[in-house]
Amino acid sequence: MNRIIIFLIAGILAVAACWAGYYLYDQRQTVTIVFYDSKNIEPKDKLYLQNRFPVGMVKAVKPRQDKVAIIVHIDKAYRNQFTRSTAFFISSDENAFSDAKVSRMCIQAKIFPGVSLEKGDQIDGIDSPVVWFGIGAAKNAKEILAEPWDKLANEVGAAASEMEKKINEVEKSLKKRMSQEDKNP
Repeated sequence: MNRIIIFLIAGILAVAACWAGYYLYDQRQTVTIVFYDSKNIEPKDKLYLQNRFPVGMVKAVKPRQDKVAIIVHIDKAYRNQFTRSTAFFISSDENAFSDAKVSRMCIQAKIFPGVSLEKGDQIDGIDSPVVWFGIGAAKNAKEILAEPWDKLANEVGAAASEMEKKINEVEKSLKKRMSQEDKNP
């Protein structure tokens, strides 16, 4: 009888340890995104990276004062790509095929350089479609304008180097002339 009780206690402890391990692992793969409006997003809705492919899923939606906290699980393979500068936006899931009258929602993510996400990080989401699409337009404009400005900066730098060489040559020539005039008064 004592052996059965010990065996049952050991089994319960093993199950509890496995559950705790999974819970801690799962927490390392989540991030909290705070929005003003949940836009009917629900657990199991998807997280898309750069509007291309799913990289995670909504785990929970929790009201928080006048905002909504959305806990998102990020697949381990993509976790290291996300930074604290990542932009998140809720939109309709155009990839979801459903017979329901209400369309599925999803979270879109655009990754920008920055510090990697850590356990427990909380990020403010973007509620405005104007801001969301403006981020893409600003990035495109920056890329379009960067090349001509870089080229101009290189040309100005080359011209400045050339001018510096010419000034040094003129300076040398003047010094040489002055030293010759000093020798031949």
